[in-house]
Order: sequence, then structure tokens, then C-alpha cells
Amino acid sequence: MRTVSAASVLAGEIAADDIRERIVVVGATVTGGGDFFPTPFDSVMPGVEVVATAITHLMAGDGMLRDQLVRLVDASSPSCCR
Repeated sequence: MRTVSAASVLAGEIAADDIRERIVVVGATVTGGGDFFPTPFDSVMPGVEVVATAITHLMAGDGMLRDQLVRLVDASSPSCCR
């Protein structure tokens, strides 16, 4: 995933061809805004990245499958790590 600042877009630094025929997810970074989520890979991932990752997995068809083994690992993990 490519991340581009809104300032770059508004300043005309991003060519239209860079985003043509692409899925664009727009998000805002606000200190104290609360749009952050803990993930297994990052303790503070912005909500827009969570949504973009979900879209990427849906488009590619390679999302995590919650099979019996994954559910057993979930059940055996302490509640702080789920």
C-alpha cells in the first residue's frame, strides 16, 4: 500500500495517473482522535490503514482463514493478546 499525504495531493505533487483506476482510502490523522487500533503487527495502527488492509485482502482473496487451529490458538492465548 502506498501512503500519500493530503498536502501532497492538494499541492499537485501527485499526478492523476498515480491514482487513476485505483482504490483510494482517505483518512485523517488527528492527535487524540482515537482512530487507532491494536493489531498483531502494530500496537497503534490508524483506522484508515486497517480499512485499506481489509480492502487489499478482499481484492486479493488472501485474507486470514480462521480455521480450527487458529481458534484453538486464540482460545489458549491470554485475553491481553487477543
